[in-house]
Amino acid sequence: MSKRTANLLAAAGQLVADAVTARLADELTHTASAPAALMTIAHHPGLSIDRLSEALGITESGGVRLIDRLAADGLVRREKLSARSLGLHLTGRGGRAVERIEQARIAAAAEIMAPLSAAQRRQLEAMLARILAARTHGEEDLRRICRLCSFDACERDGQTCPVSAAAQSDQTATRRPPSR
Repeated sequence: MSKRTANLLAAAGQLVADAVTARLADELTHTASAPAALMTIAHHPGLSIDRLSEALGITESGGVRLIDRLAADGLVRREKLSARSLGLHLTGRGGRAVERIEQARIAAAAEIMAPLSAAQRRQLEAMLARILAARTHGEEDLRRICRLCSFDACERDGQTCPVSAAAQSDQTATRRPPSR
């Protein structure tokens, strides 16, 4: 791969990230890790704070503070699973915030891809699916990579999420006995 291709990919990634961040700022009062936290909880109801923190790449104490803020805003509720374990769930308000996050994220990315023809968008989709699948090696990667994803958008019309498929494939491969 040429340095130019790598640089263009990185610049496009930054362009998308900036556009999504700008749109999300219009939707939520907390924009740092809050959208990813809400989406991750929506995808994995009952997730623990330590697993959420792992998925977001933040410390566990940072995860606790984030959940404290989201709970104070009425977006998340904690549910006691055991004496030492809490599961996280969205409130109705949190669910509505997730819908706005998904819409804002997809609108920002769609606007950036507007100059591409339909054929070019299909090619880009296939290339992105391949890149994402190649970087997925299990359930933790799924939670991390897809922390802001719209599962409905990715799995529409009978399609399968490439990250989910790769995570499941990796899980299956690790359960099989080694071939001889």
